[in-house]
Amino acid sequence: MGEPAIAHDISAPAEDHAAPTTHDLVPDVRTSATADRVEIVPLESAEMRAVAEGRGPVYASWLRYWQTLDPTERDPLTYPGWVAGHLAGKLAADDAGTTEILITFAGSEALTLLPITSPRPGALAHARGFGSRAWALAASDHEPAMNALFAARHAGRRVRSLHLDRVDETNVMLAREHGCLRTPIWFRSLIELDAGYEGLLAKMSSSGRNGVRRLLKRISREHAVEVEAVTAEQDIACSFARFLEVDDRSWKREDGTALRNAPTERESLRHAIHHMALEGRAVFHFLRADGVDIAAQLCAVVDRQLLVVKTSYDADWARFGAGKLLLAETMRTWCPGRAIDAINLVTGLSWHLQWGPRQLQTHELWLFARGVRGHMAHAHDVPLRTNAKVLVHDLGLEPTARRILSRLRRD
Repeated sequence: MGEPAIAHDISAPAEDHAAPTTHDLVPDVRTSATADRVEIVPLESAEMRAVAEGRGPVYASWLRYWQTLDPTERDPLTYPGWVAGHLAGKLAADDAGTTEILITFAGSEALTLLPITSPRPGALAHARGFGSRAWALAASDHEPAMNALFAARHAGRRVRSLHLDRVDETNVMLAREHGCLRTPIWFRSLIELDAGYEGLLAKMSSSGRNGVRRLLKRISREHAVEVEAVTAEQDIACSFARFLEVDDRSWKREDGTALRNAPTERESLRHAIHHMALEGRAVFHFLRADGVDIAAQLCAVVDRQLLVVKTSYDADWARFGAGKLLLAETMRTWCPGRAIDAINLVTGLSWHLQWGPRQLQTHELWLFARGVRGHMAHAHDVPLRTNAKVLVHDLGLEPTARRILSRLRRD
């Protein structure tokens, strides 16, 4: 017997729904010169306000540079429109004045941006809430950019260290052979769809595969269900409001983590999804039962990946596995035919593992100036706890340390 059908209602004509792919982004040749200069400017400057709105010469040259990078060199979450939205949300926050932007230039061309905070003169630490998503450099630009950074002056002193808290494993900065301290801290789940949805199920455990199918059969017996996808630019703002309504009815409501309780994150997402919608890269998926939204996903399409940035479901429908079912139906009914090679779940959570994803490791990374200045920065700027973590990792003692910590928490 086949699986129950869930209607797939698309809000725009089918021919307009092909997902953007790398061929519409990447020029045949590099168009930018090598990085040679770094500037550090306030987020509240006129240039950065323009970037947050997705306009102006800095944004335009940044986008051009990002487009010249090979897809293997970049994290889809470094897409300029996405990061610009986060800058817009940060600008609306009370602490906007504490954030500055590190801009790498080649002549007058802006190559990449990095939001930063400065805990002490001369040392730079990455701003909370951004990860390291805005820092995308080609391998050929990495060393010149680092040299330019450590020659720059900030707060009246030469810059001596840079701290990045979530660097993707593909980032060329991890290959730096000197002046570098790194440790894995996090993973991101990537569900590969090269063999299609049935191929994905075949790689799952039998219990996981049968569990997904039972959820679909069960909800279809008791309710009229459908999956709706919204991509039309004029409908994105309304869809964001629908997503917030589902989020308000989720388990996050009771523990205070719903987006309505996080205004900076909410506004960052609102602006980011607006920028992506202008290029036809934003998509919302809704699982509806008897005409009511019971689960929702906020997504973007970049580099043949569907980024599932936020997901939520109505707590009253938890027994049907509404969130899991929406993800499954997205892969089964929406992704085929849309040049989607993988589902990027952006974060790494234990429930992702049932899909057998590829786990992309991210790292905490400190970069230092060369010579004595770099050695002094290592000793002064890096917390003792970070050095201890690196030592434990390098000695292969992480499993033992986790067991000890787990036992101490139980006691």
